Amino acid sequence: MHNEIAKFPLMWNKRQLMSKNDHMTDKILRVLLRDGRISNLHLADQVGLSPSACLRRVQELERTGVIKGYCAQFLTRRKPGGVMWCMLPWG
Repeated sequence: MHNEIAKFPLMWNKRQLMSKNDHMTDKILRVLLRDGRISNLHLADQVGLSPSACLRRVQELERTGVIKGYCAQFLTRRKPGGVMWCMLPWG
């Protein structure tokens, strides 16, 4: 599934971006698509930012609705394809 997602360009409303650095935002979102549970320290290392700058960017992406939630995938014994659960904030 992650390979399918990576084929499509990431698009968002320009008003939702926290800065003009679209390349860095794109890098952050692509890493989070691969691993939504990555620690901020590892995310910052992978995208080339300091941990504090990376955290501010991720929090802004969450605040503006670019990141609406995080998902977990798990396999079940009853369904061969597995199940995906998404927890999205209400509001």
